[in-house]
Amino acid sequence: MDTFKGYFLLPLNELPADIIQSILEWAVIPSSSTGAMLCRVSHSIFEWTAPILYYSVFLRNREVYLLFIKALDSQSRGEMYRRWVRTLYIPDGALSGHRVALPCLRRLSIPHLSFLNKLTDLLACTYLTLRGRDTRFEEIPFGITLPSITHIILPPRRDMRGITLTREAVPNLKHIAIPIHTGNRARALLLSDQRPFLQLISDRFNLETMVLIPWNKSGGRVVTSPVIREQLMSELRLGTGDTRHVISSSGIEVACGESWRYGEWKIWHCAI
Repeated sequence: MDTFKGYFLLPLNELPADIIQSILEWAVIPSSSTGAMLCRVSHSIFEWTAPILYYSVFLRNREVYLLFIKALDSQSRGEMYRRWVRTLYIPDGALSGHRVALPCLRRLSIPHLSFLNKLTDLLACTYLTLRGRDTRFEEIPFGITLPSITHIILPPRRDMRGITLTREAVPNLKHIAIPIHTGNRARALLLSDQRPFLQLISDRFNLETMVLIPWNKSGGRVVTSPVIREQLMSELRLGTGDTRHVISSSGIEVACGESWRYGEWKIWHCAI
């Protein structure tokens, strides 16, 4: 046991497991580069650090995405990496020829539903965030079923009807979050586009929560000023007494509770 300025220094491997876990989480979660450096220290440090590093993966560009795919394809450790990933953010323009199995993935953020063609074994994924705002039409690719998806977050779009969600593809969808355009042209937008889409989703799925997020189209941001619920619900032709419909200007973390608070709203908000 060494001493440093009157303090006793214990070797890391002599600390309790939960203390080691906490120390490495504090080091790795705020900085993936720190986690990458720690993985090179020793085999024992790698075994502690790598699962934390790969637990939540935010890929900022195509180059980082390709390096990530290369790691997952590694013959020596690829299978371990794939099983460690729980949250994954895929950047725009990141499609490659690879198909990757992620059997333990829980949260997925993608630019377009076509990205689902490149991911397999998503039977554990429960949260899906869609970020594309300009694609005219998109749907879950034919033959793909996501029975574990319960939460979907949609992006602000000019034409919501361009997104197709079916019970065959997401049979257990219970919660959905949708940006609602507000402002001078709100009524025309709601009547011509968003209202039919909301009605279709309500009819098609047995939803428990539909979060309506007031969105300022011209400013490109969430509206934080108070929104009159009765007026908005009336424009959408939704019953004001229907408690499934939640209007939230504070974000999904308030409307949907603790399970959406950490990570998913942050990822979605950064992307839009």
